[in-house]
Amino acid sequence: MPAGTVRTCVVADDDPVIVEYISRVLSRNGFTVLRASSGVEALRLLASGPCDLLITDLSMPDGEGIETIRLVRMRDPTVKILAISGAFGDNMLRTAERLGADASLAKPFTPDDLIASVRALLPSADAS
Repeated sequence: MPAGTVRTCVVADDDPVIVEYISRVLSRNGFTVLRASSGVEALRLLASGPCDLLITDLSMPDGEGIETIRLVRMRDPTVKILAISGAFGDNMLRTAERLGADASLAKPFTPDDLIASVRALLPSADAS
């Protein structure tokens, strides 16, 4: 990816504090961040234009994470997906990966954990 190219990420979580935290970390690392409070809202944002990465919580009302992952995979298999959760533990995160997430990250996580996961999914991302 050429230097200076902006990557777009949709962050979906029903906890506004988590959305703000992730958005701040990604914005500081050169990403354009679109915020969603549900899986349904995330799907609308993904349909509105190109997106490189979806970060989705697994436990949300009105379109929970596993269903969101499944639908995104059917619509656009090129979008990278990072599943996050603090509610279900490692078993649900592994299930999310089996059902289409490219990677998973347990809450709570540090900014360094988040950026390392993003770099693994988007190696050419300008995230440092």
